[in-house]
Amino acid sequence: MKTKMKLKTLPWNLVTKHLHGHVLLRKKLREKISKLERHLKHFPPDTVHLHISLERNPKMAHHTAALTLRVPSNILRSEKSAPDVIKAFDDTVKALLRELESLQG
Repeated sequence: MKTKMKLKTLPWNLVTKHLHGHVLLRKKLREKISKLERHLKHFPPDTVHLHISLERNPKMAHHTAALTLRVPSNILRSEKSAPDVIKAFDDTVKALLRELESLQG
């Protein structure tokens, strides 16, 4: 008899450019990733992965966040920009959640 394992934590990696991944930023990332995890519980482990890319434009006060979520049936991508890195990441997670909900619906 096979037992289906369920996703407990979403594996993810972070790539930054012109930006330091400080403690507060990592805490915020984990909070937002937990929101994504709730929507991914039905996927088997080892079939989902989240790639996070955060970049600060060195000439302007401007940040870009991009998320790529691999699930068994699709690759979902979202990218947003904002003056603050946490706002950019927040907006990107919200957009990715909408994509995920429409995929599941």
